[in-house]
Amino acid sequence: MIGFISPAHYAAPVYASLIECGRLAPNALEKFNRDGYAMEMIGANHTPGFETAAGTLAQAISTAGGTAHTRKIRKEDGNIYVLMSDGELQEGELWEAIQAAAFYKLDNLILVVDINGQQVEGTTEKVMAIEPLDKKFEAFGAKVVTVDGHDIPAIEAAAKQGEKDKPLVILCYTNPTQGIPLLEERRPSLHFVRLKKGTEYDKYLDFYKNM
Repeated sequence: MIGFISPAHYAAPVYASLIECGRLAPNALEKFNRDGYAMEMIGANHTPGFETAAGTLAQAISTAGGTAHTRKIRKEDGNIYVLMSDGELQEGELWEAIQAAAFYKLDNLILVVDINGQQVEGTTEKVMAIEPLDKKFEAFGAKVVTVDGHDIPAIEAAAKQGEKDKPLVILCYTNPTQGIPLLEERRPSLHFVRLKKGTEYDKYLDFYKNM
C-alpha cells in the first residue's frame, strides 16, 4: 500500500499522525511553523509526510494515478490511496486524472475525500458548488461509496467495495468543528484560526484538559 496526502494545508494532523505511528519524534510539533525548520504550516515536498509537490491543489492524484498505472504494468499488488479535500474538487486536474484512471482501469487507485464544505474563502457551496459528487465521479467512470467521515470502520469497509477495472472514490462527509465548540462558534470562518492569550486560549486549554 502507498498513500499520498493531497491537501498540503492538512499538514498539522499529518505530522501528528506520523508522531503517533513512530515516524517522527514525540516533540516534533514543537518546531511547527517555525522559521528554519521543515515542519511548515502548509506541507511541501521537503516536509515530513509530503513526498510530492502539493501546489496547485489536486496534483497528488496525478502522481498517484501514475504510480497505480505503473504497478498495473509491472503486475504488482497493493493499492494506492489518496487523501483529498473537497475544495480540490474544483480543480480541473482532478477530473482529468479520474478520467485517465477509469480509461486505464486503475482499480488499485482509491480516493478518500474529506467533504467538510469549507475552503479558505468560505463554504464550497458559495465559492463554487461541487455537488452532486457521487453522480459526477460515476460519470467519469469511478465506483463511488458514500460514508460518514467520522466513522472509521465505515471507511475501512468502503475501501473493500471496489469494482473491477474502476478507480474507487470514498466520499467522506465530515463536520470540521466536530467535538470542538470553540470552532463551532467561529463558523463559517474556520481557516487560519489563531488563539490569543487570555480568555479564548484558557477556554481552549480547559476544554481539552477535561476531555
